[in-house]
Amino acid sequence: MTTTLVTFWELEENQFLARLRQGIEESQLIYTASQLKEVLQLESQEEIHRAIQKAINIFNTLNFNSKKHFKQVYCAQNNTISIDWKLSRLGYLLVLINCDSEHPLVAKAQMELIRFKMEQ
Repeated sequence: MTTTLVTFWELEENQFLARLRQGIEESQLIYTASQLKEVLQLESQEEIHRAIQKAINIFNTLNFNSKKHFKQVYCAQNNTISIDWKLSRLGYLLVLINCDSEHPLVAKAQMELIRFKMEQ
């Protein structure tokens, strides 16, 4: 009987820990791609989605878990559903540096990011 209780407890603990870990990871997703699109004044959703795919490819190339940094979400507004992404700070920065640098605000943000890093 004790063995059954311990096994049951272990299953519950594993489920609890998995959900706790998932909650902690999701709490790090504090930015959205739509916010970045707005800040950079990008005109099309496709521009930001290309940058997201490039950023995710970086994680995949390095065998890192991209799910900790990118989560696709759906937003309902005015009777339409659109796709957005929740991003961690690292995900946000990788998307930023993978945006099209021919856009003036993107180029300025990329330069500021590099300057900030060089000053540290």
